[in-house]
Formats: sequence, C-alpha cells, structure tokens
Amino acid sequence: MRPSWIVQSRNESPFWEAPALSAGLPRPPVNTVAVDVHPWELRLGDVVPFSDHVGRPVIDIRAVSLGQRARCLTFADLPPVTVHGRIRVYRRCELRAA
Repeated sequence: MRPSWIVQSRNESPFWEAPALSAGLPRPPVNTVAVDVHPWELRLGDVVPFSDHVGRPVIDIRAVSLGQRARCLTFADLPPVTVHGRIRVYRRCELRAA
C-alpha cells in the first residue's frame, strides 16, 4: 500500500527538469544593464536569464573544456550549467555622483 502523502500523477514525470538558459528577461532587474558576453568575460554576481523568466546570480565560475574557454556556472537553486558561446547577462550598474 502506498503512503497517502505520496501524490503522483501518471502524466507527470517524477523528476524535476531544470529551466534552460534564455535570451533575456521580460523585465530586467533593477539597476542592471543587459550585456552580451563571452564565457571568459563572466563575473560573479552577473544575473543570467532562464526559461522560467527568473534571473539568477552566478555564485561560482569554473573554467572547463579544451583550452579552458567554456565556463561551468553554479547557481544557488539549480544544477551547474556549462556555457560555450556568447550569452546575455544582466550586470549591475552604479551611478556615481560627481
């Protein structure tokens, strides 16, 4: 007999699929500017857009692949993502008073 707290539909997969990288967000985060960058130009704190329309900040960057050109990005709530080509990120911009 199955425990009553386990609820699973036959149509739903028991595994959660992580969202994929997307081209942009419907509304950019406050005080950020959209920048198209190569993987080796990424910085900690850059906000990366995903297909679920949520921007997530990068918390760790590791060089991977032949020539160390690709980057493996780590996020707080997703599995690591490897980036090979240019992507759009949102980078914080600061207004400085003269």
